[in-house]
Amino acid sequence: MSTPSGTPSDFSLADGGEPQFRDVTARGLRVRFTEAGSLLPPPPVTTDFANEDEGYEEGPASAPAQNVPVVCVHGFLSSRRVWDRVLPRLATTRRVICPDLPGFGESEKPDPARYSYAVDSLAESLLDVASAVGASRFDLIGHGLGGGVALALAVRHPSVVQRLVLVAPHVFPADPPFLLRAARWPVLGRLLFKQLYGRTAIERLVLEETDSEARERAGERLFAYFNAPEAREAAYATLEAMSDTRTLVATLPRVLAESLVVWGRDDRRYPVTQARRLCRELGGARLEVLECGPTPQEDLPEPFADAVIDFLDGPSRAPRRAPSRRQPAPVTSYSNTRNLPPVAPREATFPQRRGTTPPPGPAASPTRRPPPVADGRGRFPSAAERRTIDARAPRELAPTDATSSALRFPDVAARASEEEERRRRTKR
Repeated sequence: MSTPSGTPSDFSLADGGEPQFRDVTARGLRVRFTEAGSLLPPPPVTTDFANEDEGYEEGPASAPAQNVPVVCVHGFLSSRRVWDRVLPRLATTRRVICPDLPGFGESEKPDPARYSYAVDSLAESLLDVASAVGASRFDLIGHGLGGGVALALAVRHPSVVQRLVLVAPHVFPADPPFLLRAARWPVLGRLLFKQLYGRTAIERLVLEETDSEARERAGERLFAYFNAPEAREAAYATLEAMSDTRTLVATLPRVLAESLVVWGRDDRRYPVTQARRLCRELGGARLEVLECGPTPQEDLPEPFADAVIDFLDGPSRAPRRAPSRRQPAPVTSYSNTRNLPPVAPREATFPQRRGTTPPPGPAASPTRRPPPVADGRGRFPSAAERRTIDARAPRELAPTDATSSALRFPDVAARASEEEERRRRTKR
């Protein structure tokens, strides 16, 4: 990590100044970001592990909201310029940092063999950018892919994320457009995405649900960013990493930051039902639905900025605590099943031939085969030898078997008793 090139490491932007872009080195990569606003740095973060039974507490809990900077993260096939229409409004009371993720916009686009474009790697790069500019604790706004990166950062480093704003994040599986489905075809999809997709395809892929004014303004810029060979390579690696979000969904209950979910009602790719599900998974996050498409910050900048500022500067609710380290959740094991209802023993039954009825009386219990016994040399008999031994051994019936036979065949049992009595009298 390093400080931004050509700028001091302190917070020296003038109030009301124009946004300016800067470069910073994060994990060996050059990342470009836009910075606006002027604020004092937030106080350092301390962690108290004195009472581990009650989890941990992060401090200071009462830090002024105006001292906390805001980091805005763009989505897939986009750049930091997606926040241009709300940046002046957010910068009136906050210091705002809008970076280009590695592989997008004007940041460096390393080869996928050198850099993993998974959300965890992007989250670590984002944390390095914030640390390099002196933001030890900040609020986080993420749109689309940036929402997934924001969630990953909030899970991996809960002490640095104070509040979280998720704008239609890529978390749950969605119905992608045809161009994205075609890009995932084996062999042919890679060729289509890297060689044949032109400006029209990119506009249909990214700006299909955006109004005409925003499409004309952003179409040329997005294609210029995407048209370079290394940019297409990085975008395709990110697309492959975005296809599986099961790990991200599993970590949603671990997000401790207070969250706001902003959604466009006319978003066809990510329906509003996903917003409600996301709020439940986050433990009752606040939901704001706007009458627009998938990019509220561009379609409705004023209502979007009002909702975000009201949430970031509003009163904080009771913080969510981390799970206890000494009292894990109870699990069902052999030691805590004494209160479970007893299981009734199953009676052994034998299959009957088709068309016959089972004999009356209780079912006979099967005679278990005795375990094999080793000979003098310690060798156990083989399967063939076991069958020979069983055939030569006299068959012995258990008392239960004899009783059950007498009950099932009374005539045969009576004749056997008479013959046994006749033999006994002859011997006398």
